[in-house]
Amino acid sequence: MNSSEAPVKLDLGLEVQPAEETVPDLKKIRKISNYADEEKDMVPSLKPTAINTSHSSIPQFSSMECNSDEDSHSGLGDSQQSGKNRRISFAANVKSHRARSASQWSRLGVDEEFRGRIDTTGSTWSQFSFTYGTKEIRPLEDNYTDIGNRPSLRQLLHQGEENLHTDESENEEAAEDEEKDQTDKGKPGSIKNGDSVKYIRDNSGNSSVDIKLKIVNSIPPTSEPEKFDWVRGVLARCLLNIWGVMIFLRIPWCVGHAGILEMTSIILLSTVVTIITTLSMSAICTNGFIKGGGAYYLISRSLGPEIGGAVGIMFAFANAVAVAMYIVGFAETVRGVLIEQGLLAADWDLWDIRLIGLVTCIVILAVALLSLSLVVKVQLSLLVLLIVAILDVTLGSFVSPPWRDDRTKYGFTGYNYTTFSTNLMSDYGQKENYFTVFAIFFPAATGILAGANISGNLKDPEKAIPKGTLLAIVISTFTYIALSFLCGAVMVRELESDGMIQGLKNLDSQVMANISFTYVILVGGIVAASLSSAIASLVGAPKVFQAICKDHLFPYVGAIGKGSPKDDEPRRGYILTALIGLAFVAVGELNVIAPLISNFFLVSYALINGACFMGSVSKAPSWRPSFRFYNKWLALIGFLSCSSIMFMIDYFTALISYFVIGALFVYLVVRDPNVNWGTSTSAFAYLSTLHSILKLQNSADHVKTYRPQILAVSGDPKKHQELVTLASAITKNSSMMICGNIIDKANTNKSVPEFKEVKDWLMDNKIKSFYCPFFCSNFRQGVSCLLQTCGIGKFRPNILFLGYKYNWKLAHPKDVEDYVNVIYDTFDFNCAVCILRLPKKTAKLIEQTNETEDDENDQPDTAISISTPTQHENIFRARQSKGTIDIWWLYDDGGLSILIPHLISLNWKWSGCQLRIFISGSRSKLDDDHGVMLKMLQKFRINVKFLKVIPELKSKPSREEWKKYEAMQKEFETEHDEKNAYISAKAKEDPNNLRVTKRNVRIGELVRMHSSKSTMVIINMPLPRNLDQAQYQYMCWLETLSENLPPTILMRGNQENVLTFYS
Repeated sequence: MNSSEAPVKLDLGLEVQPAEETVPDLKKIRKISNYADEEKDMVPSLKPTAINTSHSSIPQFSSMECNSDEDSHSGLGDSQQSGKNRRISFAANVKSHRARSASQWSRLGVDEEFRGRIDTTGSTWSQFSFTYGTKEIRPLEDNYTDIGNRPSLRQLLHQGEENLHTDESENEEAAEDEEKDQTDKGKPGSIKNGDSVKYIRDNSGNSSVDIKLKIVNSIPPTSEPEKFDWVRGVLARCLLNIWGVMIFLRIPWCVGHAGILEMTSIILLSTVVTIITTLSMSAICTNGFIKGGGAYYLISRSLGPEIGGAVGIMFAFANAVAVAMYIVGFAETVRGVLIEQGLLAADWDLWDIRLIGLVTCIVILAVALLSLSLVVKVQLSLLVLLIVAILDVTLGSFVSPPWRDDRTKYGFTGYNYTTFSTNLMSDYGQKENYFTVFAIFFPAATGILAGANISGNLKDPEKAIPKGTLLAIVISTFTYIALSFLCGAVMVRELESDGMIQGLKNLDSQVMANISFTYVILVGGIVAASLSSAIASLVGAPKVFQAICKDHLFPYVGAIGKGSPKDDEPRRGYILTALIGLAFVAVGELNVIAPLISNFFLVSYALINGACFMGSVSKAPSWRPSFRFYNKWLALIGFLSCSSIMFMIDYFTALISYFVIGALFVYLVVRDPNVNWGTSTSAFAYLSTLHSILKLQNSADHVKTYRPQILAVSGDPKKHQELVTLASAITKNSSMMICGNIIDKANTNKSVPEFKEVKDWLMDNKIKSFYCPFFCSNFRQGVSCLLQTCGIGKFRPNILFLGYKYNWKLAHPKDVEDYVNVIYDTFDFNCAVCILRLPKKTAKLIEQTNETEDDENDQPDTAISISTPTQHENIFRARQSKGTIDIWWLYDDGGLSILIPHLISLNWKWSGCQLRIFISGSRSKLDDDHGVMLKMLQKFRINVKFLKVIPELKSKPSREEWKKYEAMQKEFETEHDEKNAYISAKAKEDPNNLRVTKRNVRIGELVRMHSSKSTMVIINMPLPRNLDQAQYQYMCWLETLSENLPPTILMRGNQENVLTFYS
C-alpha cells in the first residue's frame, strides 16, 4: 500500500482500496475548500459499475473500513476543472474523523496553519468541524437511552490538548491488514471478503477508481417480533376482550334483574370507570416510550417496583383467571348445543363443563404456542364472526324466521310495549342487588388493557393505545346499551314453559339464541367471543409476567418468563397461565368466577388512576404526556371509585385482594430490588419534602422539637467505620447525619473515593447518612465551610463529631493549632462538639489530607479521623455486651451530655447497656445533691440505673498524676510570650489557669478509677479559658481526661436546652 494512503471509517461493513493514485496538490485542496458547502460523503458519490449489489449473498454489516488514497477521494482537480462545485469529505463519519492522527494529515503535505484554517472555516470538512478536536458529540437519540455513549463531564474536562489522537501503531496494523487482503479474490456477482470492484463518480464520468471490499464485521441476522398497528394490535384485541362471553350469556340475565334503566346505569358506570382509567393510562403511555408489560409496566414505572410488582402479579393472575371464565362460558354454550342435539345427557352438569373446558384450554394453548401473529390472525377471524353474530341477534329481534316459530314458548314476544314497560324497572331476586349484578357484568368491560398488555409488540404504542382503546370503549358501550334495550323489549322476565322457567332471568345460554335469527350463527358468535377472549387473556398474562421476570423483582422465577430465542415469546408463561386457568375451570360456575375477576381488575384500574394522579401532582419536569385529555382530579375520582366499588361488590374478596397486594408490597420493600425508574412517588416525595422544609423554615425553634443533627468529619466512611457507626446509632431513623470528607485540593497523590461508592457502602451498612466531600486548602477551612454550607433550612448540623487526634504530640504545630481552632470555630457557630477516642489497641490516626506515600512532603497534616488497622472488625458494628455507659455530667451544657447517651442506649446494639451518671457535689450535702439530681432525671424521663455524687472532684490530683501531667506539658512549653500553639511561661504561672488544669487532671484520675470497666464513657469536655489559650495546653487537658479508658466521647453542648420537663 502506498505510504500516503490512510484508512477512512465507513458504516457499510466494507473496506475500499483505490487502485492507483497520487498525493493531491496542496493548491487544489485550497481551491476545493472554497467551494460551496455541500453535505455529501464519499461513498454516496460513487456508483457501482461492475457488481450486482442486490445479490442475495450480501451479509448484514455493522462496520467497515475504507482505505483510500486522499486524491482518490475526490478526483480533486478533475471535479474542479469540470466546473462542478464539489466538497470532498475527508472522513465518512464523526467517529472516524476523530480517530485521524496528525501523521495522517502530514501525509497530505498539509501544514499546521492551513490545517487549522480548513477546520475553522468549515468549508472542506464543515460536517465535522463543530466538534473536531474534542470529545464532544452532537445530540443523538441513542445518548438518551441505555446504549448512549455520551462522554462524562470529567472526561471532557480532562480530554487533553491534542485534537487528533489515533495511535500510530493502530494505523500501521490497519495498513498491514489491507496489504494482506489485497491478494484475496472474491466471487463475481456478490460482495464478499476481498472482492475487487470498479466504481465511477456521479459527477465525473471520466474519473474512475478501483475499490477493494473487505468485510470487517458482520452481524448474524436476527428475527424481530412482528409489530402491529393500532387496529390489529389494540382496537381488535380490546373489542374481542370486551365483547367477551358476557355479551351473549349474561346481558339478558342482568337486564332481567336490574331492568333496562338500571342496566343502562350499570353499563354507563362501567364505561365511566373504564374511560377514566383509559385517559389515565393514555397519559402514562404518552409520557415516554413504553415497553412490554401492560398495566405492570405503567404502574411500576410510575409508582415504583414495590407497588408495580405487587399489582403486576395480581394483574397477571387476573388474566389467567379470566381464561377460565371465558372457557367456562364457551363450555356452557357447547354443552347446551350438545344437549339440544341429544348428544349429551343433562345429568353431569359441572363435569361436562370441566371436561369441555379441559379440551378447550389445551387447544388454545397450542394456538398460542405456535405464534403470536397466528393468534392475531385467529382473533381477527373471530372478531368478524362475533360482529356477524351481533347483527344476527339484531335481525332476529325484528324478523321471525319461519323455521323458528316456537320462540314464544321461551318468552319471546317481539317488540312489545307491555314487555318493554315491564322490564324497564328492576326486579331483583333474594340474593341479587345492584352491585351483585354489576359484579357479574363488569368483566365484560375489563378488556381495555388488552392492547397495553402487548405494548412491546405495537408499532407506535404511545398513539395506538389511547386511540384504539377509547374507540373500543365507545363501540362496546353503544353495543351493550343497544342489546340491553333489545332484550328488554322482546323478551319477558319469567315464563313457565314445559315445567321450566324461561325468560331473561334464565341462566341458560339459550336466551340470546331464542332472540337470534339464525341459531347456528349465534352459537358461532358465542364460541368466537369466548375463544377470542380466552386467547387474548392467555397471551396477555404471560407478557405481564415476562416483564416482571425481566426486572428481576422476584427470585427464582426468571426461567418461567424467559422468551424463546426466535421471537422472545414467553412460552413457559403460556403453560403456567393455562395451568392456572385449568384450576379455575374446575370451579365450573361463571357467576362465581366473575366477581373475583372484577376485584382483581378494579385493583389494577385503581392504581393506574393513582399513578396518573401522583405523576400530575408531583409536578416533575419529566411529566410531559403528549395525550392532553386527562385531569389529575378525574384520575383521583377514578382511583376512589374503583376502590369503593370493590368493597361494594364483595368486601371479603376486596380485603383478600388488598391483603395479597400488601403482602407482596412488604416483601418487595424488604427485598429492596436494585432498580431506579424515576417514579412519580420519588418526584412526589421530593415535592412534599420541599414543602415541609419551607414550612419548617418559618417555624421557630423549640426545645421539644430538638434533634441532634450530626456532621461527622469521617473522611472516607469505609476507612473510619467506628466514627460513622457510632454517629449513626445516635441519629438513625430520627435525625440527620452528614459524613464530611475534607480533601486537600492541592494534594494529587491522595485517592478520593467515588461518591457512588461511598453511597452504596452507606446503604449496604444501613447507615442513614448523607455524604459530602469538600475540597479546600486546609482542615480548619474545610470544617468551617461544611458547618456553614451543609444542609438547608432547619436541616443543618448542630453537632460536630470528630475523631481524636492521637498523634498530636508528634504532629506539626500547625496541625494542632488547626485541630483546636476547629473546636473554637464550632462553638462560635453555636454548635456542640463531640470527640470520639478509642482505646490504643483499636485507634490509629488517619491523615485525611496532605497524605503522601513518602516522608518527603513536610506540609502540615490537617484532617483527623479514626480507623481500625489492627483489627478489621468495626467494634461498634456488633451488638454490645451487657455493661454500662458512664456519663460524667460535670457542667450544665443544656442537657446534651445526657440526651446523647440516652439515644445511644435506645439503639438495639446498645440495649444491654444501662446508664450510670456521675456528678460533682459537696461532701456535706451528698444526699441532697443525689435526691435533687435523681428527681430532675425523672422529670426528664431519663431511665438511669445508677447515680453517684463525687465530692472528690474538688480535691487536688494525686502526686503521681500531677507529675505525669507536668512531664507531658513540659514538652510543649516555651520561654517566649508569643501567641502560638506552645504554652508560654506566663500562661503556665497564671493561677486561674493552674487551678483549671489541676481540676482536669483530677477528673481524669477519677474517671479512670470509676469507669475503666464500663462499655463507653461520656465526659463533659472543658471549654478553653480564652481564645488566646495555647492549643497544646488544651490538647494536654483532653489527653489527661481521656487516656487509658474504654471508648470515650468528649462532649460539650452549646449551652442551650435540649431537654425539657414539659409535654
